[in-house]
Amino acid sequence: SKLYMHLNSWGGRYWANDRDNLEGNHDIFPGGRKDMEAFGQLLKNKDMQLTLRSISYALGGKHPEYLGETPDAQLATWWKGKLATDISSQATEIIVTETNEQRTEFDTNYRWDNIFNRKCIQIGNELITFKSFVDNGDKTWTLKGCKRGFGNSLATHHQADVPARGLYRIYGIAFAPDPDSDLMKEMAKNFGEFHNDINAGIVNFDALEVHEMMYNYGDTKFMGEVYKHIKTPMHGSTSGPELTWGFIEGMFNSVKMAEDPWR
Repeated sequence: SKLYMHLNSWGGRYWANDRDNLEGNHDIFPGGRKDMEAFGQLLKNKDMQLTLRSISYALGGKHPEYLGETPDAQLATWWKGKLATDISSQATEIIVTETNEQRTEFDTNYRWDNIFNRKCIQIGNELITFKSFVDNGDKTWTLKGCKRGFGNSLATHHQADVPARGLYRIYGIAFAPDPDSDLMKEMAKNFGEFHNDINAGIVNFDALEVHEMMYNYGDTKFMGEVYKHIKTPMHGSTSGPELTWGFIEGMFNSVKMAEDPWR
């Protein structure tokens, strides 16, 4: 038997902004994670499991740890360069220059697109969103309509040649780890252990495209890394393609009934 909770219920939101994706809804779980674990144990004692709908660990713009005053160095990026000229803290047009262009398989046809949203840049420790850009034809780009001090960062003066990088933000909402980074492994470990601790019957990977922004193997790599930390048989589900890199339990009768009821 199972008890299903939608993300809007157990998490009190869909996309997290200023807290971690694994933080529970304090109106339902006043004690946070500890109460969720106790609830999972209660269900286990009744021969039941908790099944959740959950985002594939995307990071909101104000995540307290990975996007604090200094954004994590291992976030997924689409471009690396530097600031071309000095700018004040109020500047809304910024010129950046390429140093070592970072190519991904999406660059040719989808650069600056809406789904993978390449309209956020980091200069120093400041996050800046922009509305449009102009290719100046000399390996410099003018970013227009800049909104300074995005998220937890502060708008500040920057001198020319300060390092800059473009950060993916899925649907213009959430950041993700570089799929080849230790940060991805750390987040996958957290995600897996969370499901162990609450006695989950399913690991749900909604919005799995979060981990495809930088490289198209990022989704399966993240799922496989999560699976390494799952201690008991669990079914995996996603709103997209079939799962790979583990989660083979769905092929066995003993867990077929753990299918996510919202699908």
